[in-house]
Amino acid sequence: MLKLKVLSIIFFLCLSITTHGQEKLLTIEQFIDLAQKNDPDFEKIISEKNKIDFLTDQKLPTRQILLNLQSEYGLVTDNTTRNSKFAASLSKKIIESGTTLTLAQTNTKETNDTEKQTAIKIGQSLYKDFLGRDTRFQKDTIGLEMEIIKLQILDNYENYIADISKNYLDFTQSYMHLKLAKEIYKETLKLEKNVFEKRQKNIATTTDVNRIKLQVILKKEDMTNREIDFSAQKEKMKRIMGHDIGEELPQTNIDLTKIFSLDFDKTILNNNTIRSFKIQQLNEQITSNYHQLSKRNNYPDVNLVASYNYNQDKTRATKTSESEGVIGINVAIPFNNTSGNAEISNEFLKYTQAKIDTRRVSKDIEQKFFEYKKKLTELKTILNLSKEKVHIATSILEDENRRYSYGKIGLEKLIEIKNDFSEYRFKYQTDLINLNKSFLDWLNLKDLLLAKKDFP
Repeated sequence: MLKLKVLSIIFFLCLSITTHGQEKLLTIEQFIDLAQKNDPDFEKIISEKNKIDFLTDQKLPTRQILLNLQSEYGLVTDNTTRNSKFAASLSKKIIESGTTLTLAQTNTKETNDTEKQTAIKIGQSLYKDFLGRDTRFQKDTIGLEMEIIKLQILDNYENYIADISKNYLDFTQSYMHLKLAKEIYKETLKLEKNVFEKRQKNIATTTDVNRIKLQVILKKEDMTNREIDFSAQKEKMKRIMGHDIGEELPQTNIDLTKIFSLDFDKTILNNNTIRSFKIQQLNEQITSNYHQLSKRNNYPDVNLVASYNYNQDKTRATKTSESEGVIGINVAIPFNNTSGNAEISNEFLKYTQAKIDTRRVSKDIEQKFFEYKKKLTELKTILNLSKEKVHIATSILEDENRRYSYGKIGLEKLIEIKNDFSEYRFKYQTDLINLNKSFLDWLNLKDLLLAKKDFP
């Protein structure tokens, strides 16, 4: 089975994980394993490999042994003469050498005469499909098509892993946001209790009480919305992995900085290592091959034919037999083969388009490479800024809490500072997840999510 590369998944599999009490974690490894067992989308991807089992026989000329039987019975209307005929033949084409073998026998009976004919024939292609050359060439081309199927399965599998990993990151973000919303709500309740106590001592005003009540409502509303979103994410996860999450929680505290700098900062682009480019190169070669085959299919059909015939003729009075060997040439020359010429033009068009697609895919990869590189650099900068804002805001909030307790600032100012701090923390969590998602896109582009251990 294909395995996730350790280096490419360590950034979110072997994270610095903080657990509390007896929380049960749903790791991304467990999530992916369950998805591969239960998700129909994954099953459909892997089922594509079954095409390989019959692709060769589907596209090559048949290897069948053909049995042909013929029986006739005749009556002559102006007398009592009767005749009958029975013919049987077995034929087999050896497609790799362009050789046809035929064994035939015919029995003819009339009123006073019985004739038996036996023939062994060998046909050998000499020009079109010379000694099976075109069939072997087509077989090699089908081998390239099989390679495309394998690469495409790998590509689809890697896209699938990237997509469901993003779903897991959405699940993680939703949980992180909910956990933070609950923390903020509890902090707001503590502040409300403090304001009520000050109001009893005539230190806080009625307006202060209303302000803190409004904040409690707003924080509870936000927490409720986060709970709804978390439930929706759990349902999405359940659909993918076919398993009820229950009380299981995602991994948190994701930090990509070290792995990010090691893989990203020094990387260079080499299209020849990118799977999608390899697929397109193979497709170009395949269309070129089929164009060559379409031209060869228009060649004259020249066959060397050799046969051995043995005839027996038996009447009431005599019995005779004779044998002969025959060798000759069969030639069939196509003139004005409109369908054949159209097929050549069609295959040439496919080849021309494939060459264009190869250049397009190369440019698309280059464009994505530089876009992702630029985006990752920007997101890394944004994450560092968000982290710094949270650090500074934490220090400011500590100071302002003390000042509020001494009556040096009002409740309105403290609420504003707390709301800013909450916004910075939510923003940091979102930026962290966005960086991880973009890093997944980067790894997917570079085909680094998968390591080919065994073909699935």
